[in-house]
Amino acid sequence: AYEKDSDQFKFRYEIPKHAVKMGKLPLSGFLAVFDDVTTWAIVAKDRKGRAGVSMSLYGEMGPVGLATKDMNAGDVVQINAKVIKSGNVLAFAEAEAIDLQTGD
Repeated sequence: AYEKDSDQFKFRYEIPKHAVKMGKLPLSGFLAVFDDVTTWAIVAKDRKGRAGVSMSLYGEMGPVGLATKDMNAGDVVQINAKVIKSGNVLAFAEAEAIDLQTGD
């Protein structure tokens, strides 16, 4: 949901069983969710509600938290996305994931 006061789009995501491969959620699976959530943030912020296509997508598992913990089916994370800059043609957004069980 878009929170106007914090200017962020927040989404709670429960890791589905079918997404976990070889004991953990692959980064590529997480990036697909990030792509959707950042797009929703851009649509919510854009006055015309325009959706778009991702031009570039980059992600890494941070130095703590998700990098050192395998994400298992049923784990819940909150993804916070924020639009950094929006123009007539392009918009830029960033996102972070927080493990709701540990706060990392």
